[in-house]
Amino acid sequence: MFLVGLALAVTLTGCDVVVGALEDGVRGTIADARQTAPGSGVQPLREADAAQVLAGLPVRGASDRPASRYDREAQFGDGWADLDGDGCDTRNEILAADLDEAERATDDDCTVAFGLLHDPYTLRVVTHASGPQPAGDPFRGVQIDHVVALSDAWASGADRLSQRERLALANDPANLLAVSGPANQSKSDRSADAWSPENADYACALTARQIGVKDAYGLSVTRAEKRAMAETLAQCPGHRTPDEDDRAWFGGTQRPDDGAFRQRGQEPSAGPDSAAGSGEDEDEEALTCAQVWDRLDRPAREGQDEEYRAKSDGDGDGESCERDPR
Repeated sequence: MFLVGLALAVTLTGCDVVVGALEDGVRGTIADARQTAPGSGVQPLREADAAQVLAGLPVRGASDRPASRYDREAQFGDGWADLDGDGCDTRNEILAADLDEAERATDDDCTVAFGLLHDPYTLRVVTHASGPQPAGDPFRGVQIDHVVALSDAWASGADRLSQRERLALANDPANLLAVSGPANQSKSDRSADAWSPENADYACALTARQIGVKDAYGLSVTRAEKRAMAETLAQCPGHRTPDEDDRAWFGGTQRPDDGAFRQRGQEPSAGPDSAAGSGEDEDEEALTCAQVWDRLDRPAREGQDEEYRAKSDGDGDGESCERDPR
């Protein structure tokens, strides 16, 4: 379990409140940071049309830069915190929420020792296991991605947040997603204008989530970033940003039954490494989005086209392969 480092504790006034037990779990942690910070600009996540929320985000120019350079440890804490005081750090809470068949270590109740990830960025199935990974597996390892990278957050206005709020942002389940190691390294600290997921059908869900986080924490976008986000959302009109219930879903503290944002945006999908046991025949499994577009010259529609595949319908709107990959 990671606890906020001594240097951070010395820097923060009342830091024990930040990392102390908060009764309402993850959602309570974020709400507590929002409510107690004087002059806080942090707001609750709000479900709304993502394009409309994007239109309201502040746009920064080249001269709008923080006074100091980005420093992960000094500004956002050194590693993963245990903000809800339950003895488990945020990383393991996200792993437990995002992995299928998750198993805890035998010697503690927090460490996730094993699980299967349906990577939303690549549609591949990745095994998470403590210790050495299988040799030669290019997709080995599960990492936690900050949906809005912390360096981007710093450049976007997080320098105006309190240390407490930045710690909350770095450990906010709404801003965290388990993905494959290579996908996380590929995305790195890039914003929407510089990176999009290999699984194009997840782009809308990712963009809406980035917009929701930036809106909640009062962060800005560049003109290029805003343009790229708008172009993505044009492919999925009406896509919604997440709300506070979705934050609980992201963190594993709530499992709504009404097809919540997380389920719409990250339907477990069988990737190219998981054909066995999928229940689909080999021809169906091998059908690519390029082949769908070759046949139909449009997305495949559920209940109408035999080419429709749920695994390629990342936003759950009834259309798979929504972008022409040819």
